[in-house]
Amino acid sequence: MKDHKHFNRALRCVNLCLVFYLLGAISHPLSAQVGISGFNRFQPTYYIYEPPDIDNKLTSHERIAVLPIEVVLPELKSKRKQLTEEEQIELIEHCEILYQDFIHQHLYNRIEKGKLLGITIQDIEATNYLLEEGGVTDMRTLVSSTKTDIADLLEVDAVLGGKVYRGYSRGKGNATEVQIPGKGIAHDGVDIVIELFDGENGEKIWDATGYSGVSSPNRFDDAVSDFAKKTLKYLPYKKKKSE
Repeated sequence: MKDHKHFNRALRCVNLCLVFYLLGAISHPLSAQVGISGFNRFQPTYYIYEPPDIDNKLTSHERIAVLPIEVVLPELKSKRKQLTEEEQIELIEHCEILYQDFIHQHLYNRIEKGKLLGITIQDIEATNYLLEEGGVTDMRTLVSSTKTDIADLLEVDAVLGGKVYRGYSRGKGNATEVQIPGKGIAHDGVDIVIELFDGENGEKIWDATGYSGVSSPNRFDDAVSDFAKKTLKYLPYKKKKSE
């Protein structure tokens, strides 16, 4: 009888864990879930983190810059199409600026429409010019630099950056996938992180993390743009009262 009770108790625990997982209650450490877009695999699922004292960390923010986005490509295993190392580098560099532009444009649109108040956004051309002039000419240098140094170089109060893991599966025995540290294998979609850092002390004060499935390799860029559009509305700057 005791064994039967223990089994039922264990089964209830397993069911509860499954329910919490499906509801998206399990997210990255210390994160606070703000919104999930549903369970359609071709729609982004995302989690928003911000510290409890977020308002105190934004008082000095007037101007922010969007950085080029770090991009991780899978090791292509498709027998139909193999990218050379040069082609992969070219694709990565293209996506770094393209995704930067996506985030910048969505953020710029919200500022122009009055949906984000009290801040301005630096032009991408100015940001990338200052980075190059300051010796930050590639992603490795950008990632290894402190966010405080980058903010000083760009003369802004905060920087918005991120990382995109692109993975795509073409079917059994013909897969494209990427290993994500702490998350396992990403495939049939993109794992995305957008992060806001304070320029004075380099502290991360907001992030959006999530995953979006894609129906074909041609939809990767659309997935990144859609993710940015859906999550940037949660940036912790003053919003219009109607939101």
